[in-house]
Amino acid sequence: MNDPLKEPPWWYKVALKGGEVGYGTGLIRSGTHNYAAWSERMITKYGESVREKLSTIYSEAKTQAVAVDAMQRAEREMLGPSIWRPLEDAAWSCNRVRENAMLPVRAAYNDLIMWDAWRLKHAVETIDIRMVNRIFAEMEPLPEEVRNQCRSVVAERQVLEAAYTVESAAFEARKPPGKPGHSFVEN
Repeated sequence: MNDPLKEPPWWYKVALKGGEVGYGTGLIRSGTHNYAAWSERMITKYGESVREKLSTIYSEAKTQAVAVDAMQRAEREMLGPSIWRPLEDAAWSCNRVRENAMLPVRAAYNDLIMWDAWRLKHAVETIDIRMVNRIFAEMEPLPEEVRNQCRSVVAERQVLEAAYTVESAAFEARKPPGKPGHSFVEN
């Protein structure tokens, strides 16, 4: 029996459409799978003129929804365990300390490939903010003013600004005193 929600092997060939099909796809992906309820929402959005095309639109929207879901799964599978590689390869004092620190991270994110887009975005934003608050803010070579800016970050939009400030301050800290330009350039 063909399962309409089963990932097709040809998902990457589906041409994504906007408009009525795109909206219908959004309804299906947000949980409106019942044709009657889906049709009612489509007619509410587009009016009676869409009624005669509903079955065609629904069929295309189902196909497109399966393809979009498959694409998102493929993207998340690419994340895989390799996203933790930079943390695991960091200069830990010993393997035991690394494992004790990484175990909760692996446990918290073990089902990452199944997360919906909102949850994934929220997690990334939270990690960004915490990294700036708890790691950058404690880097002692940085000026206290920069460290305080990092401690006060509460929103994703502030993360990039703080990161640029940290990068700039770190660059200035690496420059030899009294010498302009890059610290790695011999004058």
